[in-house]
Amino acid sequence: MTFTDRVEVYTNRLLQTAKLLIGNCRLTVTENGLLDPKILAFLLLCRTITNYEGVILLVKSRLVVEARTLARCCCENMFLVAGLQEQGRAFADQMREDDEAGRQQRLKFARSNDEIFGSLEPEMQQAVISALEGKKKSGLLSPKAASQVGVFKNAYLAHSTFSGDAAHASLTALARYWTRNEDKTVEFNVRPEARQEELNQTLLFTGMAVLGVLGTVDDMFGALPVGKSLPGLRDELQALQDEEGAPAQPA
Repeated sequence: MTFTDRVEVYTNRLLQTAKLLIGNCRLTVTENGLLDPKILAFLLLCRTITNYEGVILLVKSRLVVEARTLARCCCENMFLVAGLQEQGRAFADQMREDDEAGRQQRLKFARSNDEIFGSLEPEMQQAVISALEGKKKSGLLSPKAASQVGVFKNAYLAHSTFSGDAAHASLTALARYWTRNEDKTVEFNVRPEARQEELNQTLLFTGMAVLGVLGTVDDMFGALPVGKSLPGLRDELQALQDEEGAPAQPA
């Protein structure tokens, strides 16, 4: 079995473990509603599973830029789950403030843009004005800030790497779409061919984030039955990373 085959087998097993963990969770809706840390952690677990499925499909299609862009979501899910475990309701409130801050910024942009604001019906214009009146400024919660709250601080490097070489239209990311040859001619690649090494690395990095989410949710819900398999999965991931030469898991 090739290294790529073993990465694929591991990835599928990790995905199935994540789905089993969903079934192990027992939820109670409290007076906190959506802002209950366990509820939010469970929702982040759900999001992580579908994000991970997307990464797997994109890797199979050899779309490494798109896979890494979606892999960032798994990193962000891990940062948020860790923040919820560390600070509980206080961190949930930060997530709410971030959501409100984003909404305020969109409304302010619409209000300041004559073309957009002028295209709205009078009732909608008044609704925008009313929504902005008397609102205290809410703070955004960046991925970097979220990563520094919990135990996965070092993993921000992976998130930043995915941003710089894939998710953002940086020069590094755009350089994938052209090749300068030794004879000084240039070839443009509409669909760049991904290296298998990079595809494997993307799956391993994403697996690291998925394991971070699973382990944290398992802790928050009180050592679930399927959680017993997580140490073995961590060891196997570390062995694959060591063999590939990828950076180790964050502490």
